[in-house]
Amino acid sequence: MKTETTIPIRNLFRILVYAWEDLDLAETSELDLEGLDSSGNLLARMYARTLERLVRHGLHRDYQERSEDLGVIRGRLELWDTVSRHLHRVGKAHCTWTELDVDGPLNRALRTTAEQVLRTFSLTQSVAEELMAAAESMHGVSVDDHSLPALHGFTPSPVLSHYMPAVTLARLLSDLLVPDQISGEYALQDLLRHEDQMNRIFETFVRRFLAHQFADEGWVTPSRRYHWSSTDANVGLPVRPPTLNTDVTMHNRERAMVLDCKYYWSMTGSSQYGESLHSNNLFQIYAYLKAQEERDGLPVHGVLLYARPTGEHLNQWVDLRGIPVRMLGLDLDQPWERIEAELMSVVSGPSTT
Repeated sequence: MKTETTIPIRNLFRILVYAWEDLDLAETSELDLEGLDSSGNLLARMYARTLERLVRHGLHRDYQERSEDLGVIRGRLELWDTVSRHLHRVGKAHCTWTELDVDGPLNRALRTTAEQVLRTFSLTQSVAEELMAAAESMHGVSVDDHSLPALHGFTPSPVLSHYMPAVTLARLLSDLLVPDQISGEYALQDLLRHEDQMNRIFETFVRRFLAHQFADEGWVTPSRRYHWSSTDANVGLPVRPPTLNTDVTMHNRERAMVLDCKYYWSMTGSSQYGESLHSNNLFQIYAYLKAQEERDGLPVHGVLLYARPTGEHLNQWVDLRGIPVRMLGLDLDQPWERIEAELMSVVSGPSTT
């Protein structure tokens, strides 16, 4: 079973930087990775850095409604509250007004996430101090557990685009916070054990890495969505077949490649015939390949790319009804240069690998 040391922290950081390009931390030298022994400490330090940048950029201000008993009229006089509470007898009035304030739902959600992470027993002292300083720098922003839904309801706009790195990390940290069954205190779940999160991160990392590396070599990396029927025969049906959405599709003028990324604790499963790959993975990529072949008419090959969380070795070609498919286990616990070399080799067909 996977442990936190299976992927070195420096490799995990580089994977996250590719997966979340808006983090703007393209160089590992920008973040001190020394002494970090867990994914939780890495994410908390990254979050502290994004909050610091957010504060330097300037926290967004929203119009917030305020109500208070005042000695002068401000905004709207709340007559009923003023009279029913006999405030006029002491020379005051209950007023409601709006003003620009940093204490909006999104800022509260970001600070609340930091405070929740600080209450865990997962962080080293140095990381906790950095995150605490970043949270305290958000002057005027209160902690409010009820504000957390603002994270998942956030849609970036030109005005708030600089918020995306902090929101991305806050969403992930919130998902990783789990209560301890004995003490009830919260801890940060190991990101590497969270298959759903890591599967999305691994897929995005591979797609953006390949798009970046081959952008100048004639390869195009579009998002591809295929339908089961090339006609409109399924339009209007009460229940329509699902679309086929590939993880990575690349093509140039001569050929195409469809790549399907998987992050599993184990690449194989047991059957009465021994160990074998998960059969649904082969069925899925075969459907992608046939759809791609019909769409462009180019020679196509497929790649089933597994992150190797348990050290299994896999690098072989199979023939799926005339379409070559490479099954490759990418070891993330190796020097980064070798990871890059193995990833770049996936565009090569069977005759050139």
